[in-house]
Amino acid sequence: MSTLGYEDLLAAIEDENLEAAYRVRLEPYDRGRVKTASLDLHVGASYARFKHGPNYAQALVPKALSQITDQDYEITRGQAYGDTFVVRPGEAVLVAVDQWLGLGAGLIGEVQGKSTVGRAGQIPHLAGLVEPGFVGILTLELVNLAPFVVVYEVGQPIAQIVIRRLLRPTIRPYGHAEMQSRYQGQHEVTPPRRYPGPPTYGPAQMPGGVS
Repeated sequence: MSTLGYEDLLAAIEDENLEAAYRVRLEPYDRGRVKTASLDLHVGASYARFKHGPNYAQALVPKALSQITDQDYEITRGQAYGDTFVVRPGEAVLVAVDQWLGLGAGLIGEVQGKSTVGRAGQIPHLAGLVEPGFVGILTLELVNLAPFVVVYEVGQPIAQIVIRRLLRPTIRPYGHAEMQSRYQGQHEVTPPRRYPGPPTYGPAQMPGGVS
């Protein structure tokens, strides 16, 4: 497995003659977000927070992990560039990024926090692996470890994704009929889903004619 650097990332995104298994598809695509060995991820137009904050924890009936669903979240949609929202100390908020991502069956992604965000006591990725074949808008799991309320702005950089190339493309990418891929094709912030997942997309299909 090898990590894609700046030139390799540009080729994976822009070279239409490259084998589909090793293509990265972004919509919209901003070349300025391509860094030395990663792609910047920015805050998108939707986020979701638990309906009950930390102060209500003792009043809630305990739930098994598998019982936590979108019914436990309040989802905010339609945020515009520059709009803001807050994350309270100790709060966990789900945040969508602002672009579609599609990975070929020969690529895997790893979401990492940005240094400036981490130094402010923020963890923007609790589940950072992006499987080969994933298509959709990533949902980041954001936790505020700082002792104060933090304000986020739609469009600001929040994390980065490192793309690695597999030794060979997998024959069972994310979205494969046998993989029960619950988050394939998600188009906004997405709370936990139970099996079975939503209808699957092919490993290289994206909306808006990008394929």
